[in-house]
Amino acid sequence: MRRRQRRGLAVATTYYHGGVPGKRPGELLYPAAHMGLDYTSAYMCQPGLRALAKPKYRPDLVYFTTHLGSARGYAARYGEWGRVMPGDVYVVEPQGPLEPDPDFDHPKVGGVYAASTQPLRITAVVERGVELDRRQQNKECWPYRYNGLWEETHAADGTVLASTEMRSFGVTDEYLALLPKWMDLSEFANDGGLYKRGQPEVRAMPDEILEILAHLGIDTGPHIITNKNIRIAPFVEASAPKNPILLGQFECQECGAQFGGSKQRVEKQTVLDAAVHQAGQELRVVAQFSWGLDGYLHAMLRRSPDRWKWAAVPHRDPK
Repeated sequence: MRRRQRRGLAVATTYYHGGVPGKRPGELLYPAAHMGLDYTSAYMCQPGLRALAKPKYRPDLVYFTTHLGSARGYAARYGEWGRVMPGDVYVVEPQGPLEPDPDFDHPKVGGVYAASTQPLRITAVVERGVELDRRQQNKECWPYRYNGLWEETHAADGTVLASTEMRSFGVTDEYLALLPKWMDLSEFANDGGLYKRGQPEVRAMPDEILEILAHLGIDTGPHIITNKNIRIAPFVEASAPKNPILLGQFECQECGAQFGGSKQRVEKQTVLDAAVHQAGQELRVVAQFSWGLDGYLHAMLRRSPDRWKWAAVPHRDPK
């Protein structure tokens, strides 16, 4: 195993490789090209690679790392003939000269990833059949996960960090803190909009976003609005005689918060403010980046009609 000098002592460098399952100590791991394979497509936007950057993967190299978590991440997405399967993690010993991994040749990485045109000899099996979902892979790869300008993608706790491009679209830290931990660009766009589960690039609808962000508990708290103080005005707009005009204020039956005035006309913004009070302030932040508050009002009404019956227009009292 390769050694490096540190303060006069020989310190062993342990290298790991995550990939093809079923190998044993003593066997060799060859570059993909040696076996007539090319995994370039599998490297597109994978955890560990710089998002938005075209991979520089070379099939004539075999890859390895000093970071066990990264090796586990690569093992979890091992692919063979277009099929992803759980791979294994090995301790390996390079059999020839080392060179930087072309996708991680940057001072920030500091030699964590390396490659060789010569095979690797397996010296030990670390783990068999590694199964990790995308977010778990991101967690394993941390802190060696970067955006296109070598900006870290996640904080230590998994909070998504904004790239320069995301900042240019107005994405805020307040919003990113609400997203599930270890999310990445396979689940959201650079403008912050969320994708349908399992369908990158396809925007999620408000109902789906509420499910994706279920951990926030949006519209599950004790604050429920009532329209008991809302009444229909005895007059109508000349331009829209069939649309009743509402007067009064909405009130929270939990805390007494009021929205609107007793003699004021109910405006759309009044309804939206009351809706945010009931659903939670997180909704206002989320809505800035996907669909606006209107879309969520309808989604929550469909999901919990009893909680949102106050949003229905009251009937005119019979005379």
